[in-house]
Amino acid sequence: MADPCCPQSLLRRIETKITVLIKTHKDVEKQVQQVRLPAERSVQGLRMLLANEPEALQILRFIKFKDIGHHPADDLKINILDQAQLTFNYLAKFEAARWVLTRHPELLAKGLELSVSSQSGFDIESVESDFVAAEVFSATHPKLNNKLGQDIRHLAQHAAGVTHRYVFFNSPGFVYGRCEELESTSGIEVWSFPPELLLKSAQGGTTAQDKSVK
Repeated sequence: MADPCCPQSLLRRIETKITVLIKTHKDVEKQVQQVRLPAERSVQGLRMLLANEPEALQILRFIKFKDIGHHPADDLKINILDQAQLTFNYLAKFEAARWVLTRHPELLAKGLELSVSSQSGFDIESVESDFVAAEVFSATHPKLNNKLGQDIRHLAQHAAGVTHRYVFFNSPGFVYGRCEELESTSGIEVWSFPPELLLKSAQGGTTAQDKSVK
């Protein structure tokens, strides 16, 4: 049943699986820049709010309850806290796609499909069937709400025949690299892409492809 409090445009987005085809590193850069633009618009609006509203609690009320943010992948006004979560989820997906293309250059011919919706499936899949499947998430800690365990189980149950399976996470306090101590299922690798790496990548600095992926 449709939620009467949810905008119809957002409902259509939730009901439809939306994917982005990534075939080159330039495709990744294009997506990163598209996420940057809504971020700049929201920060500009936030600066105006801070400059014109003297009441601290009123400012926090706007941040908490008002749609003063912009969806990073759609022309929708959303809560700015939700925008922050979505933005780093998307940046993590784009960096993961860059990493996968670097580690598996044979995928450059057909590419990867990245999901930018909440529908079932995988966050990253190779267009070539059963070659790569990956889950990606951003959280304050990879074990928060058992997100890491859920993603590993999802891959184990629904990607059993896929050759290469990965979980990529973006959490503060973790350095870039493979986290074998967090792996619980054979054949599913867990990798950390810390927030500072995503920011450097978005700003044209160090990326996962600049580091060893072996």
